Amino acid sequence: MTDHHLLVDGEPENVRLEDGACEFGGETRVASVSDLGRGDYSVLVGGRQHLVHVRRRGLGRFEALVGGELLRIDRIDPRSLDSTPARARSSPARRVKAPMPGKVLAVRVAEGDEVSRNDPLAIVEAMKMQNELRAPEAGQVAQVQVQPGDSVSAGQTLVVIE
Repeated sequence: MTDHHLLVDGEPENVRLEDGACEFGGETRVASVSDLGRGDYSVLVGGRQHLVHVRRRGLGRFEALVGGELLRIDRIDPRSLDSTPARARSSPARRVKAPMPGKVLAVRVAEGDEVSRNDPLAIVEAMKMQNELRAPEAGQVAQVQVQPGDSVSAGQTLVVIE
């Protein structure tokens, strides 16, 4: 079993590959991949075949051409506090995201709160470990998108700071 935590065109997507099956978007489908060489792959998912061309665009960054649609894909390091790709960091709002799937144990801020760099924002339990997520920079909490007890997926936005 292999888990991949991705941002596809900026949206978090978790993909699990296991013994001829692929789970994404909350559904499990029969899947197989054949490497055709030079970045081309034949992908069979749920009985439908797709020709996919993949180009590496940097460390953990790819572009995939699927059925005429270009997708930008960033691999998320689940151990990373800030898994936001560099191009998204240029926006004035900072999204603090779950580093891996887990359960929200506590939320330490509310919308409108002023925070300093490294102030605690939330605690997420993952794999029996508690991870305290901290503010990446000073600002004002614009949104709190979770509450204690919520289950979260890797890359899911928890708090937005402006």
